[in-house]
Amino acid sequence: MSDDADIEMRQQLPDDVIEVLSRERSDVALDDITMVQESDLTLDGFFGSCWLLVNGKRLFVVEPERGAVVRDLLLEDLAAIRIRHLYGNGVVEVSVQDHVMDILRFSRSHSDDVNRTVERLSKEHSIHSDVVLASGEDMEINRCMRCGKAIPGNMRVCPACIDKKQTLGRLFHYIKPYKRLAIIALILSALGTVFQLMPQLLTKILVDEVIIEQQADLLVWVVLGLIVAFALSSVFNGSRGYLTAKLGQSVLFDLRTHLYDHLQRLSITFFDKRQTGAIMSRVIGDVNRLQNFLAQGLQDVIVQFFMVLVIVVMLFATNVRLAVIALLPIPVVLVITVYFNKAIRKVWHRVHRRAAELNAILGDTLPGIRVVKAFGRETNEVDKFRHKQREFYDAVMRAASMNHTFYPAVGFLIAFGIMAIWGIGGREVIVGLQNPDMVTITLGDLMLFTGLLWQLYGPIQRLSQLSGMIQESATSAERIFEILDNQPERPDSEHPVQLNNIRGEIRFQNVSFEYDRGERVLDNINLHIKPGEMVGFVGASGSGKTTLINLLSRFYPVTEGAIHIDGVNLDDIEIQSLRDQMAVVLQEPFLFHATIAENIAYGNAKAKRQDIIWAAKMANAHEFIADFPDGYDMVLGERGTGLSGGQKQRLSIARAILRNPPILIMDEATSAVDTVTESLIQAAIDNLVQNRTTLAIAHRLSTLRNADRIVVMDEGRIVEVGSHQELLAKEDGAFSRLVEMQADIAKQTDIAEHAVLGGGSDEQ
Repeated sequence: MSDDADIEMRQQLPDDVIEVLSRERSDVALDDITMVQESDLTLDGFFGSCWLLVNGKRLFVVEPERGAVVRDLLLEDLAAIRIRHLYGNGVVEVSVQDHVMDILRFSRSHSDDVNRTVERLSKEHSIHSDVVLASGEDMEINRCMRCGKAIPGNMRVCPACIDKKQTLGRLFHYIKPYKRLAIIALILSALGTVFQLMPQLLTKILVDEVIIEQQADLLVWVVLGLIVAFALSSVFNGSRGYLTAKLGQSVLFDLRTHLYDHLQRLSITFFDKRQTGAIMSRVIGDVNRLQNFLAQGLQDVIVQFFMVLVIVVMLFATNVRLAVIALLPIPVVLVITVYFNKAIRKVWHRVHRRAAELNAILGDTLPGIRVVKAFGRETNEVDKFRHKQREFYDAVMRAASMNHTFYPAVGFLIAFGIMAIWGIGGREVIVGLQNPDMVTITLGDLMLFTGLLWQLYGPIQRLSQLSGMIQESATSAERIFEILDNQPERPDSEHPVQLNNIRGEIRFQNVSFEYDRGERVLDNINLHIKPGEMVGFVGASGSGKTTLINLLSRFYPVTEGAIHIDGVNLDDIEIQSLRDQMAVVLQEPFLFHATIAENIAYGNAKAKRQDIIWAAKMANAHEFIADFPDGYDMVLGERGTGLSGGQKQRLSIARAILRNPPILIMDEATSAVDTVTESLIQAAIDNLVQNRTTLAIAHRLSTLRNADRIVVMDEGRIVEVGSHQELLAKEDGAFSRLVEMQADIAKQTDIAEHAVLGGGSDEQ
């Protein structure tokens, strides 16, 4: 980058970057900055603004959304600098005092600029540099068609290009089904506004005609008019409030249901790359913020808009000159509000991101609380949470500071306009009272005018206050639509095939798969599984066993080749029809916070109680279920808390038995249980696999003795296929080596246990 370009970039530094730098590094002059590099990712890997700045001696990294200088290094301490191009992003690393530190993370759209900056930094300051490329450097990146920036994860919407002006308009599309309700609420708002302003007109009559002109017979009618106006105003406003609340809740009901439904239809890839807490933050937190806006803010917007409209008309009808004077502060208020909205929007984005990060920590640590306690990491987790909580606190207080600066300024402008009317209008009333021939405004007119002004500036101030809620709601809507704009998992073909009464023949033909471009997880898999056959899969961790099963379940699309069931390409089968023919028993069975009966019947909701009990007996689970006080009606804790691993697994097997699928998938069903429990589970599995095609992944090779064939996998390839005896007969075969290794481990374990027991008896 040239010196002129540096100067231009330095002049374009955002105010929030300059503010952070001047606050935290007051000794650094902007004119001394010789190198500037912007990035679109924070060091934590989230989308956000990040700036690398260099002066003659030091290197700074500023994250304005965090409001902090996150790196401050002396250039003379940098032994080396390098770029690692990863999948979809890259990171700049420096070596400082024998350890490596990240100083910048960036999406692929910034690669060229970052490369040039690192090259220049290396040359100008004699720092050794190199670039480490990912193996898939030439991979296809998911880029935005508009700005060219990389789009994170499996998302189809570019965060940088979301049309913010249309976000709330898009939200209002959910109101269309309730147009009639919205129109009625609108009419009631108009009527309520009219009758709310009626007392001001009656007050003018009361002052000018009843009091000054002493028309006592009008007093009763004016008082009755005031009573009727207040009564009708209360009725219309109350009815409008109820209907508007109903409208808001109805829209939110549809939005929340649509969002949850859409989440259910998104691909596994979407959830692979996101934290549960961050998703929950959008489903719960962002929707709740929209609830406040639609149920309360929208109501206020409608009411205050009509109030302002009617009052302005009445002001000009009363006195044009005073109306113009009274409205002079309004353009200033509007200009200030526009600039305030732009600034506060960025702050609310920051608040929401910090809230999502807090939820993400909770989503990670609470389910894993046993691990946290087992490793004594409570203090570390509290420190991490406190750090994120401090960032959230700072972001919220930044918003509060801006709000409490903006609103008093608006209030002062409002008070200034009203005082001007009192001064000018009051003088003209006094002149008129002293000289009736020079009357330009009566006392009643002034009372009406000032009363209307108080009622005008109130709604304007509330509308300006609502801008914060609107901005916050727009941000929440963007985050929700960001999820809704993600495409669901691979849709069915135009004419999907329904699977009914299938035989269970499965064929993998030249199947290859990559989670990320450039790194194959499965390579040219060819395998034919006959109907009713039980096939076991063994191999080291990472050999591709579970990935093969995931492809069969159509959790991911194959990269190359095809999978057929009963001769039909997997891609042509209706997805619901496909999964109706399968049942899965996982290594870590997932049980819901529901009764035991409901968990067993999860895959067959119409099952009767006797069918549930039969399935439990087949899974060797009935005996321990019957020992519980509530039996099958016992409500399980979250994820089956209170049950042993073997009990959870037998309930999972009962669930699969009750579903009665033609194709059964078992993923390490006995890997985490003791020998006694394993025998019970194995007996249940023997009942389960009868008369169905079974694919079983196992670490304990002994559990596959009854398999028709065993497939041995290594580094994404099939290296051996045969029966248990056939594979054992190959002395130098991969399966034989696995069996031998397990036998050695079992022998060493037995020796250790005998040693402990023997030591114990000697002591006694």
